[in-house]
Amino acid sequence: QVFIQSDVLEMALDMRNQFDEAEALEHIDVVNTAILCDSEGWLLNNPMGIRTEREIHAELEGAKMYRRLYHKHM
Repeated sequence: QVFIQSDVLEMALDMRNQFDEAEALEHIDVVNTAILCDSEGWLLNNPMGIRTEREIHAELEGAKMYRRLYHKHM
């Protein structure tokens, strides 16, 4: 699994574009449709279960967290 997360949209978009192009990986919503994503494919919740200090601070400041989770394509 590869988990990416940022509160900086430009950084998140760059990471997403690079990982989306990797043929060996597929986004979690393809593997598990029960995982909740917004209309742009960003995960609504942190799948790791533990929030980072950066994540806590950003959300307290009102920033959105952009998250994606990828699995190795079987």
